[in-house]
Formats: sequence, C-alpha cells, structure tokens
Amino acid sequence: MATRASRRQPRLEDLSPESRAKVEAARARARTPEARAEEQAIRQSYVDRPSVRELVDRGDLDPEAITAGNVRYALRLAVAALKSAREAKGLSLADVAQRSGIDRAALSRLENEHNVNPKLETLGRYAGALGLELTIAIDDPAR
Repeated sequence: MATRASRRQPRLEDLSPESRAKVEAARARARTPEARAEEQAIRQSYVDRPSVRELVDRGDLDPEAITAGNVRYALRLAVAALKSAREAKGLSLADVAQRSGIDRAALSRLENEHNVNPKLETLGRYAGALGLELTIAIDDPAR
C-alpha cells in the first residue's frame, strides 16, 4: 500500500524543465484577470446551492450524465459491500479468486476502483464466492 508521502505532488523545483514550463504556463493562465472573473462568475452561479433538478432545468447538467453517474455510484456501492463482506468473513482476495474463478488481480482492480464498469456476471460470481446473492433493484428517486 502506498504511503501518504508517496502520493504527494512533486515539488516544482524537482520537475524536469519541460514539466516545470507546463506547470508554470497553466498557473499563469489560471491567474489572468479573465480566468479569475470566470471562476468568480461560476462560484456566484452556485451560491444558492441549486438542486440537481434546478441544474438540469437551467442546462448546467446533462441528465444522461447524471444517470451514468448514478449507475457508477450504485456499482461502487455494490463493490464496497462485497469487499466489506469478504473482509468480515476473513477471506483474502486469493480465497475469493479460488472460489469464484476470477483472477486475484482482477478482483483487486475491482475493489480498488480500477474497474469502474464491471460485468454483472463478475459481481454475481464474487457474491456467490461469499455465499451471497446479487440482486438488482430499480428505485424511484421521487419517492
């Protein structure tokens, strides 16, 4: 597992001259009066903390993107529940790999969010390896 220190951004002075030039150019673009005014306008448009419905109605959000995001979120919750169940049962990824027939590395990628769109078959096999059953539900968010 990576330590917190190893995930830090490198210091500007540690970058290669090409990388440093790119960073400095990006910073310069972000610090222009125009960029600051645009950022302030964006902040002002969200100061009233509009609902998702209001953002869709005024064209700030694409309803199709919201649906896709909700699906990804539901999949993420399902994977998190499987990982929790695996850990609660004291099983390793190798144990689940052996029981499910899914490669241990693939299971690791799934649990660590490197596979954001797993097949339902994969989730079902993972659940089955834990003695669980995968179910799919449709919810009405208006309720």
